[in-house]
Amino acid sequence: MAFITFEKTVGLGNDFMSVRRADVGALTPERIRAWGDRRRGPGFDQLFVFETENAPGADVTIGFYNADGSPAGACGNGSRCAAALFSEMSGKRDFTLGVRHPETGVCRFLSASVKEDGFVTLNMGKPAYEAAQIPLAEAVDPEHILFEDIYPLPGACVNVGNPHIVFFTDEEVDNARLTAFGSQIETRPLFPERINVEFARICGDNHIRMRVWERGAGITEACGTGACATAALAARKNLVDPARPIRLTMDGGDLYIALNPEGEILMTGEAKRVFTGKIAL
Repeated sequence: MAFITFEKTVGLGNDFMSVRRADVGALTPERIRAWGDRRRGPGFDQLFVFETENAPGADVTIGFYNADGSPAGACGNGSRCAAALFSEMSGKRDFTLGVRHPETGVCRFLSASVKEDGFVTLNMGKPAYEAAQIPLAEAVDPEHILFEDIYPLPGACVNVGNPHIVFFTDEEVDNARLTAFGSQIETRPLFPERINVEFARICGDNHIRMRVWERGAGITEACGTGACATAALAARKNLVDPARPIRLTMDGGDLYIALNPEGEILMTGEAKRVFTGKIAL
């Protein structure tokens, strides 16, 4: 039986397994689901793979998969963890991370800066607000999506490398309601690629409390792209001051989001390796 090495990393309680493409070759949804099983495998919110071939212009290239075996286009917390691992392996502090979609092959380029205190800053690029960019299956207003049979308030959509819908509310959504709302909204026909669902509450000066239902993973303690989506939409709705850093508090801890003059999102937060292991192929 052949064994390969994997790394387990955590960003704000959002946990990831990582492997090298050269070690695993082709990946099937069945194998990913088996590894993601928290009783019979290492378990994770998402898997990222260090690719054998780097995209032109990238120092290192990764691809993401959800715990249900489906491909994922982006993951902010996972990208920070990948950046931290690559910095540890290469000794580089500032570099370009390529995030390639496993299915479409489309690659996004993120500028990464790894600090000595373990915090990582990523330039996540510009958010996309058009219906076709999210994408939506119908030509409706992306910033006013209402599912009255599920939740009484409208949500707003944005794509930050993957699709999100954010509901700004004055209430704290508990696990039972987050599961009920998130699972139904994620799979609505309006979202052909499914969607990540966030509930956000403005709770102080440039401070947002957020909970997330991630497509393909369910409730997670944090979501980097979800924090980026929520901060960008809050700024767009004048709920926060975009000229100052925005603090996003999630179940797993805080992320800090800044919007630069070019309209790009800068995300800063911790990332750390928790252990290295071996698993059978």
